[in-house]
Amino acid sequence: MVRRTVLVTGGGSGIGLATAVAFVRQGLKVVICGRDPARLAEALPHLGPETLAVPMDVSDERTVDAGMARLADQGIVVDVLVNAAGLIGHNATVDGALTAALRANLAVNVTGPALLCERLVPTMTARGWGRVVNVASTAGLAAPPGQLPYAVSKAALIALTRSLAVDVAGQGVTVNAVAPGPVLTDDFRRRKGEAGIAARGRPIPSGRLTTPEEVAAAIVWLAADPAAQITGQTVTIDGGEAAAGPYATLVAAARAV
Repeated sequence: MVRRTVLVTGGGSGIGLATAVAFVRQGLKVVICGRDPARLAEALPHLGPETLAVPMDVSDERTVDAGMARLADQGIVVDVLVNAAGLIGHNATVDGALTAALRANLAVNVTGPALLCERLVPTMTARGWGRVVNVASTAGLAAPPGQLPYAVSKAALIALTRSLAVDVAGQGVTVNAVAPGPVLTDDFRRRKGEAGIAARGRPIPSGRLTTPEEVAAAIVWLAADPAAQITGQTVTIDGGEAAAGPYATLVAAARAV
């Protein structure tokens, strides 16, 4: 049985790290990438001795190509690409620094994944097997207030997922996305605190935020052999919040009583 290799961008923390851990437990060889070498080094003890850390800023083509060259030098061929690196918090309104914020979000959340796909998907199609999973967001499926640049970038990532999936369908490669709602990462906990976590969870029908491990489980499932006929899809992982739609506020009101 061939042992496959997965490359996870944003692999030093949050969803990326949880995904890398999940794939290690599945027996895959894992390469984690990120722009902070120190954070990658901190992640390695959680991933085992075979995991490789490659510093890479997905918004910088030079560092991506340097990372690809390092993999080639070591004879590493990537079978599964998980684009988990993402930019959060650089938002602006139309009467603010909108275009600057939009450029920043698009560079990391869309151009970065496209660049990795450009570098890695042709080798997947040549071998007749490959998986790409992009980490989008429910923000890309709706219009959350105050998140215009972020929402636009995630919507574009979902469109990239669909279009690339169609282009490579029939060549053994699937391309899908996951769209988490709010995720209880360490960064979210630091920014919001316990009170903020509880408040954000109230409108969610499940009553809580999604964990990084739950997102990782969906990614691993999409990368598995039995998922070969699933492509061009976006799997929402939000405890039912998108399904509730405008009634989510009623859910929160009922919980507050």
